[in-house]
This record gives sequence, structure tokens and C-alpha cells, in this order.
Amino acid sequence: MPSVHAPAVAARKSKSADFPPGNVLWFLHYADGYGRYALGRERFVELSGEVRAVRCGSCGACVMKCPHGVQVARCLSCAQELFA
Repeated sequence: MPSVHAPAVAARKSKSADFPPGNVLWFLHYADGYGRYALGRERFVELSGEVRAVRCGSCGACVMKCPHGVQVARCLSCAQELFA
């Protein structure tokens, strides 16, 4: 799993207008950066079922340019796999 810098990114629209990529990156950071998997999973599960069902692929709709070089789409996929 890639290490994630604190994701100071704004949520952008994706396939699902309610999908919050910035929040999901924070949930991954709880698990990966702080070692608090349970907290990250708890926050992920609080998302609506529709949002939790979104799986990042190659559409690139929510790709954000991170000034710290975080590969956002890759991290989102990792979080979705980890917490689903």
C-alpha cells in the first residue's frame, strides 16, 4: 500500500456527484499514516451505500493534481479495496 501524505485536497465531482475523494483519502491516511485502521474503516462505513459502492477505475473523473505527488486515483482504489 502506498504511503499517503496528509491529503490536503479539495473534493471534485466524479461519476457520483456525492463521492468525496478528499474524505476517502483522509480515511486511508488514518489507517496508513496513523495506524488507526478501525477509525478509517468506521468513517468509510459512515458514507452512503451508493458512495461506498463507487470503484475507481480508469475514468479519471476525480483525478486531482496533488502538489505533494500523491497518486490520488491509486490511493482511492487502495482505500476502497482496504475498507470495502
